[in-house]
Amino acid sequence: MSDLDALLKPFEPFLRPRWRLWWGLLLAGAPLALALGFWVHEHRTRGPGFRMMIDRERAITIARETARAHGVETSGWKAHVRFEIRSATMAYFREHDVGHQFRVRRFLPEAVAQVLLIQPGHGLWVRADVGPRGFVTDFRIAGREVRAPASLPPEEVSRAAAEAELKEWIGGMAVRFLREPEMSVAADREAAGARRFTWRLEPRNAPDVELVLRVDVAGDRVVGRSVEPVFAPAFLERRISKPSVASDTLEALRLLVMVFLVAYCCYRYARRSIEHEAPHSRAVLLTAAFAGASLLMAFADPDTMGPRFDAEQFTAVATVIRWSVLLMTAALVGVVLGIAYGAGEGELREGWPGKITSLDAALTGRLFSANIGVSVVAGAVWACWLFCAVVLGRAALDASLTERTLRAIGFTFGQWPLVELYTDTPLQAVALSVFVLLAPLTFLRRHVRQGAVRALLLAALAALLVHDGRTADAFAAVTWLESSAVAAAVLLAFYSFDYLAAVMAAASLNLLLQIAALLATAPYWRERLDMVSLLAAALVLPLAAAAWFGRRYADEEVRPAHAARLAERLKMEAELAAARQAQQMLLPAAPPALRSVAVAAVCDTAQEASGDSYDFFARPDGRICVAVAEGGRGGLASAMTMALAKGFLWHENAAGAGALEALRRLEGELARLPGRGPEPVGVALAILDERTGEVELARLGPGPGVWLRRREEAAREPLAPRRDAAACRLRLEPGDALLFCTRGLAEPGASVAEEILSGLPRQPETPLQSWLEAAVRSWRVRTSAAGRRAADLTAVVLRMGGGAAAEEAAA
Repeated sequence: MSDLDALLKPFEPFLRPRWRLWWGLLLAGAPLALALGFWVHEHRTRGPGFRMMIDRERAITIARETARAHGVETSGWKAHVRFEIRSATMAYFREHDVGHQFRVRRFLPEAVAQVLLIQPGHGLWVRADVGPRGFVTDFRIAGREVRAPASLPPEEVSRAAAEAELKEWIGGMAVRFLREPEMSVAADREAAGARRFTWRLEPRNAPDVELVLRVDVAGDRVVGRSVEPVFAPAFLERRISKPSVASDTLEALRLLVMVFLVAYCCYRYARRSIEHEAPHSRAVLLTAAFAGASLLMAFADPDTMGPRFDAEQFTAVATVIRWSVLLMTAALVGVVLGIAYGAGEGELREGWPGKITSLDAALTGRLFSANIGVSVVAGAVWACWLFCAVVLGRAALDASLTERTLRAIGFTFGQWPLVELYTDTPLQAVALSVFVLLAPLTFLRRHVRQGAVRALLLAALAALLVHDGRTADAFAAVTWLESSAVAAAVLLAFYSFDYLAAVMAAASLNLLLQIAALLATAPYWRERLDMVSLLAAALVLPLAAAAWFGRRYADEEVRPAHAARLAERLKMEAELAAARQAQQMLLPAAPPALRSVAVAAVCDTAQEASGDSYDFFARPDGRICVAVAEGGRGGLASAMTMALAKGFLWHENAAGAGALEALRRLEGELARLPGRGPEPVGVALAILDERTGEVELARLGPGPGVWLRRREEAAREPLAPRRDAAACRLRLEPGDALLFCTRGLAEPGASVAEEILSGLPRQPETPLQSWLEAAVRSWRVRTSAAGRRAADLTAVVLRMGGGAAAEEAAA
């Protein structure tokens, strides 16, 4: 065995011969692609425009120092930190390349760490917005202990304090003041009663923006300051308003698609529950896992819960409410996720057998099986190559990191950053695999038959559902590049390998993109790269090694109970389809065209495979043999019995046996069959000489019914049903008709046969076949409306005096 064969051996079950070499190249080149991606990201990719030089502890320290400088000692106070990206500022610096050497960037940070310091008892709190390099842009001291003095000091005193704060704040920044400061009394709750001084200034090195700086003074003490950028209307229209409308439209479309898919998945899950094929235990497990992971994320970073960020958000009552809402929301999303997975799992087992085997192995405890190892390696390989493609595309577009990727910086300010990173990654991967892969496939597999069209629609839906339209750069080319890469990772890993590989590909690619963003923007993570890499290797390498050294389990060995029931149903449906196909091949394409006799035949089945059958045999003496049979109540067993009976009768007819003799021999053959059950087989034979109208009629069993209608007489049975074979002879005159019908038409009584024969067209030129088909359809509708159980409906009519000669005469 060559080295290539040994390398590819675990992947052989998934590889087609023509893809074998290609996968070998992808597998061997994945480490090189990963290294190339990080090298290009480090040396050839434009950075995001800022570096988050602080971490959680540094941000808290800066906030405490700022509070101390304003006369508030915060030692022993509870600290809360959260990360915030400012999309409008990011859009501004994408358009205007203002260098880092200009101090204006301090006042326009693309992202800030918001620090909230709360005094025990919640009597006083301090909030500070700390920029990427530690500059405090916004600062606020508030609480019930901060009260404006009963009598305000002279305005000059407050203004002097505000101007001193402003001078220290802006330092040596080159600005042009647009007008004198405005003075007002703050009306907002946090600074009620304080004098507010507002300056409007225009930075000389930053076009299309002016800064509104506010300083709040309570007496002669500064209690707050803030900066608000006011962008030019043209810039807002070009980069904010128009993209925002398009983003809202895209997000609405995305939401509508997701709601529709979730609703359809709920319907399919209910259907599978009725069929006892729904994976209830797995749905519950996924719900619990999602809720647990969400709670773990909240414990690791509790400060990001809720839209507000003030002291009231962290009171005991508010904390209980926040955690309760989080638990209910996580449980609700987990239930939706579980239902969508439960609906999609069955579709995968039906449409793509073997795609769930590795997941079954994982959930049955075979963690170090070759099944899981192959999925882990395959997902990681696709992630490495797609990561390299994203980085190369980003470098070619000369684009910086997207806002979606930069959100990972928020992990820096959580209480347990590594826990957040390695909890969020698999959580997002599982959610992506369910909503991007399973939910769309649940619908598309049943409503789109063409494989190519289905694949194109799935790719479009995946790109749409992965894409985040809520960011300022939602329509940037690099944003679509990242979204398409994540969608491609899921789809390529699934179609080339299996579902677990798709989850691994999504998790690995997201982790690589986040690590790259963190290394480019946060020195905190660069210092801890060894720990991040070691933890990733410890999680992945033992599972990956199992691909070559672990045991491969067959699908039957790890299949759960609900999947076993599904497999049994699929096997039965396959057998029924095969029986139906065989039966359709055995039925004649059309009734024979006789010169003196019009012949029509219909077989309308109630199940996939019918218990009824008919056929026409040409005999050696020139006569025609009509055979109509029914066996049991339909289904696979009856269809197989009919196939045997037809083959036997064909042989007897070719040998020239009479009708009664053939049926007696058939009865002997059927008696040897094991397990015939309570429903005996019934056969009616008619050997017709169209020249003379003589008919040799034989019948075995309770059905099918045989009815004769003379030209001027009512319909009657010329041969009563008997358990053993019986025969008679008769002659058909012009205008006479002979009807063979199975019990689906005869069960309600003789009136059905009489109704059919009485409605038989009297004119020989009337097409008998189309008339009989319409009559049978009408009877099917009537029985369905009456609530009767559906049965096979088979009828054969012979009418003397029609046929090809009548058609020629009419023509």
